[in-house]
Amino acid sequence: MPRKIPRKFYKWAEKGWLILTLAAGLVVYLAVTLPILQAAPGGDIEALDAQIFYTPEKAFSTVASYGMSKQLWTFLYLTWDIITPILYTLTFSLSLSWLFQRSFKPKSNFKILNVIPVGAGIFDIIENISIVALFIVYPSQPIIVAWVGAFSTLFKVSFMGVSVLLILIGLVLAAVNKFRKNW
Repeated sequence: MPRKIPRKFYKWAEKGWLILTLAAGLVVYLAVTLPILQAAPGGDIEALDAQIFYTPEKAFSTVASYGMSKQLWTFLYLTWDIITPILYTLTFSLSLSWLFQRSFKPKSNFKILNVIPVGAGIFDIIENISIVALFIVYPSQPIIVAWVGAFSTLFKVSFMGVSVLLILIGLVLAAVNKFRKNW
């Protein structure tokens, strides 16, 4: 993996229309689905995956508050919330690739950082699996599963924050280089 995935992202990023399509798709997908999710039973509960960090006690009380809607949310975490990390991972990684082609010299070691959003996507999926496991085993309260979920959420948010920071850095450096590819 060391260089295969970053190279694939750079190849895909050559198609600017793909990045724009993914970004537009992500925005439309969230704009359409988020209001539906908020209106669903349990949609008014502060979701575990929307927090930066939580304790197992908070996880167990949140899971209990879903009541009869746990089955619906299990389905949503295994469908809707799997599509979301795939979309944002591709959008962010390809955006970074496009920007880094215009920010760094061709052989720069910094260019491998275009895979940072993959970390967010992986931890998002682990987080979803942990939350689903808590729903399924309720009223049992497996501490280890709650901690895996909590740390996955923290790592997801951290990777997302670094990704956004890298996009901002890429924008500034690309602008300094007048958006010339491989200057």
